[in-house]
Amino acid sequence: FSRGPLRMAMDVHRWLLLMGNALLMTAFVYNISVRHRETGSKRVTRAAFDIGSSMTKLLVAEVDLSTEVRVHRILFSDDVEIVLHTDLVTDDAGTGQNILRDSIQLTLYKQLTAFKHKAASLGATQFAAVATAVFRETTNGEELLWQVHQQLGIPVEIISQEMEGRIGYYTGLIVCSVAPDQPFVAWDTGGSSTQLTSRIANE
Repeated sequence: FSRGPLRMAMDVHRWLLLMGNALLMTAFVYNISVRHRETGSKRVTRAAFDIGSSMTKLLVAEVDLSTEVRVHRILFSDDVEIVLHTDLVTDDAGTGQNILRDSIQLTLYKQLTAFKHKAASLGATQFAAVATAVFRETTNGEELLWQVHQQLGIPVEIISQEMEGRIGYYTGLIVCSVAPDQPFVAWDTGGSSTQLTSRIANE
């Protein structure tokens, strides 16, 4: 389970537009370039996972790192409804902490396992994932994501609501063909959180 900050490179913007899913794109670029330099390969197959509050998604693509257009070919895309936020309950021990029920954790783990096997069957060798609002609220979610990392080989980053907003903002700029210095507001409504993001001065 990775705790480091996500870094958005310029090529993220191209990938956001080409793939059509901002969080999956973040997973694609997160810490992957380092692994690429280690392998020395110019073309790799990557699998990205988006663990949302109500949907879990997989995207597998062949990526050419030697060209400006990084995505060579999309191999597979799928999403499954796993409504995590309805299984976020108060701890029975009376601590007042929010926890995910064991049953929904097992459902999610099994789905990620199936997604991992599918991605591997398509030749994916690099994996990354992002998790959003529910995992910011629960006290036992990190343990589950650590197991996903250790047992399935999928590093997961719990991204902040601010980062969700930033990703949605940059996606909107590209999709709507808006210059970065022009007034623009991005609205992102998810299963457990909503982000309204705009640029103020140079921030």
